[in-house]
Amino acid sequence: MKISVIIPVYNAQEFLTESVMSATDIDAVDEIILIEDGSNDESFNIAKDLENELKKVVLIQHFDKGNHGAAATRNLGVEKAKNEWIAFLDADDYYLPERLNKDIEIIEGDHKIDGVYSAVGTKFLDEKSKADFTNKIKIANSDHLTTISTEVLPKELFLYLIEGKGGYFCTDGVLVKKKLLLQVGCFDQNLRLHQDTQLWLKLAFSGKLVCGEIDNPVAVRVVHPNNRITNRNLSSQTLYWDSVFNWFKNKALSKQEFVSLVIQYSFAYKGRYKIGYSKLKKLIIFKMNMIIILFKNPSMFRIIFVPVIFFKTFKRLLS
Repeated sequence: MKISVIIPVYNAQEFLTESVMSATDIDAVDEIILIEDGSNDESFNIAKDLENELKKVVLIQHFDKGNHGAAATRNLGVEKAKNEWIAFLDADDYYLPERLNKDIEIIEGDHKIDGVYSAVGTKFLDEKSKADFTNKIKIANSDHLTTISTEVLPKELFLYLIEGKGGYFCTDGVLVKKKLLLQVGCFDQNLRLHQDTQLWLKLAFSGKLVCGEIDNPVAVRVVHPNNRITNRNLSSQTLYWDSVFNWFKNKALSKQEFVSLVIQYSFAYKGRYKIGYSKLKKLIIFKMNMIIILFKNPSMFRIIFVPVIFFKTFKRLLS
């Protein structure tokens, strides 16, 4: 089994070598694609040296050699990958030696699997970064392990993630088929943040994703002052839920999935409009989106509790 590892590179001169070497040492990793995203430090030169020194490493850039963001950069890597299976790694993070052991074992036992997700640990480089991270990222364990807290059946994973029942997974711990990534459109390039979270929802809905090693980390996320993840805010979260809603509004959701999506989407808008938009405008926008999803899914009109949900949601929005 051969695996391509996608590493987007932007201003990561301090971390890039360790990141690449952690993937190089894993036998199943056949190629490591470094996509340089217009860095203004020494990242490109370091990446070029790694390409010259290591036969697994391939360095590419965007057509204009500019900065296009993490989503477009990872998508370019997916496009160029030569193998059926793709793993991701951020340039400031690193794999542990056992990163792919359980994934490969699981996939070889069931060839219908489209992806495996595993736990990722956290390393803080300073106390301020730790404080910022813990304030912005809600992880329900003292070890700061990003993981799903319990084994979830593939058919239940989408709803589990939408409702936020018990954790989530992150980029460094995902292994997925290139075919499925292309099928769902890869990462949303309109999102500067949360594009990975949105992709996991699309993959969970469209393919068979199973848990790998969820109790112990297989990779480490390095948290430092320049992490984009600590820049998330109310606006970025609202844009995220807009993108989720727009992607799923044409899909054949179950009743429970539909209701959960509506509730989560409405909560995002409630928070957004508390900071200055009129109540009338928020009602119009929300109602229009509800009309769209009901028009695309006529069967939902027959759900007798939809009017109740609308009433409760509007009441919350107006409170």
